[in-house]
Amino acid sequence: MIEENLTSKLQEYCQRHPSYITDFYPQLTGEFSEEVDALFKDYIEQSAAEASNRKKYYNVCRIIKLYKKACGKIKADGLIEALKQKYERRPAFVDELGKIK
Repeated sequence: MIEENLTSKLQEYCQRHPSYITDFYPQLTGEFSEEVDALFKDYIEQSAAEASNRKKYYNVCRIIKLYKKACGKIKADGLIEALKQKYERRPAFVDELGKIK
């Protein structure tokens, strides 16, 4: 799909399989920047809800770093603060979120 420059089909694929946004966001950020933002947020929130140990928290933070690269520091910082508030009773997760630079 990438070779044929079928970005709309690639975007639809990422909607059906959100985890692939981490692989395909460079091809989608120009034409589908709003959709990339929404897909990343949904994927991060879903991953955060399922995370239950520090290793999984670290993985969520890795995804947030890609989100920051794709959508910018301001949006990433806002999402990090929202996650810190939502998961304030998970100190290990809050600690990992605080390590994101």
